[in-house]
Amino acid sequence: MTIDPFKSKSGDVRSPFRSAHAVTLDADFDFTSRAVYAGAAGDVSVVLADGGTATFKGLAAGTTLPVAATRVLSVNTTIAASNLLALL
Repeated sequence: MTIDPFKSKSGDVRSPFRSAHAVTLDADFDFTSRAVYAGAAGDVSVVLADGGTATFKGLAAGTTLPVAATRVLSVNTTIAASNLLALL
């Protein structure tokens, strides 16, 4: 049996991510992410939880963006969806 010391913790910003979801560009997530992981270098454009958009330019491979996002946009995103994960 695996012990999960974080199981009873709320999903606050200090707790580890509990799941990772593949990203499909221009498709709404079924959730609001806690972060978006970029596994390759480039730019990522997201729709934020408040409905606004933001483009993060010049990301290094392996960057985790701590953003409450509901979608990754294809416009201004230069990283392939296969290299992006939405984290919860």
